[in-house]
Amino acid sequence: MSLDEFRQAVDRISVEEPELRNSLIFYADMLTTLYQLSDEVTPVLEEKRDLYAQLAKTVVERGTPLLELVGELGVPEDTWLRILERVASKVREHRPELSSDLDSLMNAARKGSFSPSDLAKYSLKGDLNYARGVAAGLNVDLDLVNAIALWTIQPILIALRRMVEEEIDSKNWLRGYCPVCGSYTRTAYMTGEGRKQYLKCEICGMEWPFPRLKCPFCGNEDDKKLGFYPVDEGRFRLYVCEECGEYWKVVDEETAGKVIPRELYPVWTFKLDEIASQLKDQEGGEQEGSGEDGSQDGSGK
Repeated sequence: MSLDEFRQAVDRISVEEPELRNSLIFYADMLTTLYQLSDEVTPVLEEKRDLYAQLAKTVVERGTPLLELVGELGVPEDTWLRILERVASKVREHRPELSSDLDSLMNAARKGSFSPSDLAKYSLKGDLNYARGVAAGLNVDLDLVNAIALWTIQPILIALRRMVEEEIDSKNWLRGYCPVCGSYTRTAYMTGEGRKQYLKCEICGMEWPFPRLKCPFCGNEDDKKLGFYPVDEGRFRLYVCEECGEYWKVVDEETAGKVIPRELYPVWTFKLDEIASQLKDQEGGEQEGSGEDGSQDGSGK
């Protein structure tokens, strides 16, 4: 996907939701950079392609994401630093007010005060202790450090996914986390006859089918504790699990069409994140949603 194609999609979305334009442009530019970096890092992984392919074929049988089976990817630290620099430069283009924090972060990385690879790997696992240490030591914003950490590892994981995704029996991967990198995602889409649901990893881009009446986070299949809220005349659905309190966002491609690249779905559906936040803030009372059959209690009954 080229920047021009992303920008055309941004223009389409901005007609209806102009408040998203700046965020979408930033996101599209960053995605373009990440995919360019993915092309550049692919040769680093190439020498182990056969090993990765063999391991990919065992992912479903073992029930273990490919990244966990692979272990160390063997990407040199200077490559991690180069990716970090490109990511920080792209952030600076769109968020010049963050220049001071970015300067502090990059100066520390170049001096070896922290490891870009360790920062990225821990953040991917959801362990923010390393990022907290970096942020506190440099007096920079933790959210910025964590975001840059995840963007830094994305090109490597995109390259890995592109290399072996055809070897993974994704139709039989019945888990809510990504079979490639192990990340959970809030992004999904429905398409085709019967509106089959697919989860889409927001980190590496992997897609895999997943039941609509099952929570990808806790596995809850009790339809009385699962509901969805249709948004924008059914183009989007916000699914909510009352068992674990998590939510995920679905684009109904049969209603919304397929003119927006799926890579932009996380930002295109930002209003669903806001609705989910509002729902969590509500105190007491029964939430009024819509069940899978259109009922208004969110129970599917």
